[in-house]
Amino acid sequence: MKGKARVEISVVRLDELPVLFGVIERLEIARLLDEEIARHANWIGALGIGGVVSGWLAFILSTADHRLNQVEDWVEQRREIYEACLKCEIRGLDFSDDRLANILDKLSQAEVWERFETGLNQQIIRVYELKTEFVRLDSTTISTYTAVNAEGLLQLGHSKDKRPEDAQLKIQLAILDPLGMPLATQVVAGNSADDPLYLPAIRAVQKSIGTGGKTYIGDVKMAALKTRASLAQSKDYYLCPLGELQLSEAQQKILIDEALRGKVKLSKIKRERRNLLNNEVLAREEIALGYGVTAMLSSIVNDQRVSWTERRLIIQSKAYAKAETAQLDKRLARAETQLHDLVVRRQGKRRLTVEQIRTVAQQLIVEQRVEGLLSATVSTTQTKRAIQRYKDAPARTQTHVTLSINIKLHPAAIKQAKQRMGWRIYATNHPKLTLSQIVLAYREQYRIEDGFSRLKGRPLGLAPMFLQFESRMTGLIHLLTIALRALTLIEFGVHRQLQMKRETLAGIYAGQKGRRTTRPSAELLLKAFENIDAVIGSVNGAPIAHLSPLTLTQSQILSLLGLDPHLYDNLLSRFNFRKSSKK
Repeated sequence: MKGKARVEISVVRLDELPVLFGVIERLEIARLLDEEIARHANWIGALGIGGVVSGWLAFILSTADHRLNQVEDWVEQRREIYEACLKCEIRGLDFSDDRLANILDKLSQAEVWERFETGLNQQIIRVYELKTEFVRLDSTTISTYTAVNAEGLLQLGHSKDKRPEDAQLKIQLAILDPLGMPLATQVVAGNSADDPLYLPAIRAVQKSIGTGGKTYIGDVKMAALKTRASLAQSKDYYLCPLGELQLSEAQQKILIDEALRGKVKLSKIKRERRNLLNNEVLAREEIALGYGVTAMLSSIVNDQRVSWTERRLIIQSKAYAKAETAQLDKRLARAETQLHDLVVRRQGKRRLTVEQIRTVAQQLIVEQRVEGLLSATVSTTQTKRAIQRYKDAPARTQTHVTLSINIKLHPAAIKQAKQRMGWRIYATNHPKLTLSQIVLAYREQYRIEDGFSRLKGRPLGLAPMFLQFESRMTGLIHLLTIALRALTLIEFGVHRQLQMKRETLAGIYAGQKGRRTTRPSAELLLKAFENIDAVIGSVNGAPIAHLSPLTLTQSQILSLLGLDPHLYDNLLSRFNFRKSSKK
């Protein structure tokens, strides 16, 4: 009688991990890090610093969790696939929180990070053959649960997404348009002014992509004369709106009035909506009107005088004008309601004198920013009533005073105010871009806020930070910008290939298998690889391996990403099955 077969098997969830490791390997992150950061003499294990960071990035992109103490156990449960992807034997302790904290300390060092970031940018630009025509800059804040450090990064400052009592630090990011891929990262104190952050970020980008012919796009805080002069000196270009510090309100009014009075010819700025499959123009929508003027500027940069010609673009955005008009109508309606309420009597409400009501009314008009558009007049009406004598009370006349408020809208002033809405003045030293190209470059390219949203929320989960030491906070932000690069490149690679091949992608929307798209998000692309399992083990000592078959959508995504179509199958041959690892 034959004996029973000796079967030892294990089910390993692969999901999107092979894809992530494939992208990370293509970026050569491990090699670049190992060249910059030497191992400590007491370093244990076959996996180097670059390999640890690669595995850590895969964890972060899979879990949206930056907590250091979660990585070791998670990797231990997936040791087979980590060894297959990293091509060496690993230990769970390779990803201990102490080791990860030490790596963050290394990544926080300015010189180390600058050299690595420059090398990584150049590697990515070469491998993906990226255009470096437009760079966008902006800043955001990150809140923490750590106390304010008077001498360090953690400070109290203005932020839209934190509680007033939370300490924060600030991130200045330069990204490559239209990808949204980070090129330069600065971490500074949470109460830092934004204006001085632009030049260091620009210089960091110039180390990666060189100088000359690049256009740097930013908000009004980038418009400082020193920043514009430095870009002009380096033969690069800038595009940003001008604020009152650069162009006074009176000067802006003159330029806008030229357009309103018909003294200049306005050009129509149109946006085309195209079929992404065949590039056919489906519709043209007028989005703005505008004209341009030039000004000669001069400034001192590095003890040298720089002179250049600046083009100033006076633009009225239809969408911006519509939004501002709607806000004005809301403010007028709100002011009317609040003014009427001043003379309404109700129980428990304090009665005000005529002068007090007039004072409060004027304050409300100022608060709602409707001065000159609406006026309020407070008046009194006296009603006398004779009261007959009653018992010991003599006859008398009682005077009753009624307060009323008359609110008057000024249609001519309101019309004039609405005509001036939606206007903004932009500045650039680019000599060739047309008015339409400049407006679309500012408005239509990748919004840097999307990158901030990914950093602070899902899938990178930076905010709030749970770290205690500022150096590690800086290191973590640097680490997550590497992860952000991977996400944006996954997305960009698929978008570009779909457009080049004039294809669409289906099967990535839950409950809508037939829905097709040409611009899937990186998050949906990775989610499409859920529930891919490998069964590995042995029967009577003979190794076995079985892989869940890939769907057509999964195979198409691998092809679009330029990854080996047999990526998952090839991993099976490298699996090192251990029964003990599943105890």
